[in-house]
Amino acid sequence: MGERILDNNDIEQYTKEELYEMAFYEVVTHYYNWNWIRNRLTDSDKYGIDDYIFAHFDIKDFKMVNEIYGHAIGDNLLRKICKTMEQADWLICSCRCDNDNFSMMIKRMPDDEVRAKLEAFFDEVSVLKWVEVDHDCKHESCYC
Repeated sequence: MGERILDNNDIEQYTKEELYEMAFYEVVTHYYNWNWIRNRLTDSDKYGIDDYIFAHFDIKDFKMVNEIYGHAIGDNLLRKICKTMEQADWLICSCRCDNDNFSMMIKRMPDDEVRAKLEAFFDEVSVLKWVEVDHDCKHESCYC
């Protein structure tokens, strides 16, 4: 899914910053990827993370979104989810793992608070109407 596989000859043409971005940022959303969060999960002390709740989720029937509304809308939906996660002050960090899968490291809080935060988050990202189209479209009501 948009990943680049580099051999030793290719690596020399990229800067250190470009290689870092390829390794730790997802191509479609330009948000953190699984490699990035995995480092925090496996070596949390190094990142000053001492206690967290891990959550993983996917978008139900995401394939249908792409098939019905098109890949531009699907990609925008993925970006909106990442943006919503980035703005959530109750998350330590989050990422798009791959396809329609996401992960979160949630700040430690009582279970009922976590449940309420997650329910509010899912309510917010489950509404397709706020996904804007990134192109000029001549149709009256369009998700193309």
